[in-house]
Amino acid sequence: MALPQINLKRTIRWLGGILLAAMLIVAGWRPTAAWSIARFWGHGAPLHGAPLRYARLRGASLIGADLTGANLASADLRGADLTVADLHYAHLEGADLTGANLLGANLESADLQGTNFSRANFNGTSIGEGLYDRRTRWPTGFNPRVFTSMKFVK
Repeated sequence: MALPQINLKRTIRWLGGILLAAMLIVAGWRPTAAWSIARFWGHGAPLHGAPLRYARLRGASLIGADLTGANLASADLRGADLTVADLHYAHLEGADLTGANLLGANLESADLQGTNFSRANFNGTSIGEGLYDRRTRWPTGFNPRVFTSMKFVK
């Protein structure tokens, strides 16, 4: 049985961000302020399957993050940078990605019901076989019906 491959450099950087945030909280910082200071450590973060429901990640830099299967339902990702992030099979129901940068991101098979993508950058985004509904808000000019593999849920 082969061991899973881990990008040690990214993992250490991600753990360093968590440690920094924890140290700031212990020093008396409010958790939201501590995470705001530490969030730049998110580049390439290994967040596969992470439970981030209701997470406040507004403006977060999650470039290249592995968010495969992550639960980001009702998360605040307004203005977040998710360039080339892997979000396939992610649960984004009710998440707010207004103005987010999804350049080259992978949203294959993601649950996008009620997700707000207003003013988001969808250039080069891979999307298909996902779920969306009438509440899903897309960037101006984006038509999900072009992707025949996308499923509209009534």
